[in-house]
Amino acid sequence: MGHKVIETPNLDKLASESRVFTRAYVTAPLCGPSLASIITGLHPHQHKKTNNDPSYFEEGINANTKEWPKERRQLREQVISNFTKVPRIPE
Repeated sequence: MGHKVIETPNLDKLASESRVFTRAYVTAPLCGPSLASIITGLHPHQHKKTNNDPSYFEEGINANTKEWPKERRQLREQVISNFTKVPRIPE
């Protein structure tokens, strides 16, 4: 994309062979909420997916069993419940 210092030859080659959108915007700076917005056509405050799920290696998560503590599981289930209440474009 013409940066003076950062060289990205593989991305530059891909861009030269593709369509490039130079003015793209996201509804949130996180992957999960942005993908939820693409699927629903809603903003994060509307579909209530406002963060990504925690990593298994976050404090309080057992990396061996890959289980979240009860409070995190409840929060995650609430986020999923909120998300399933809104219409989704693929459906």
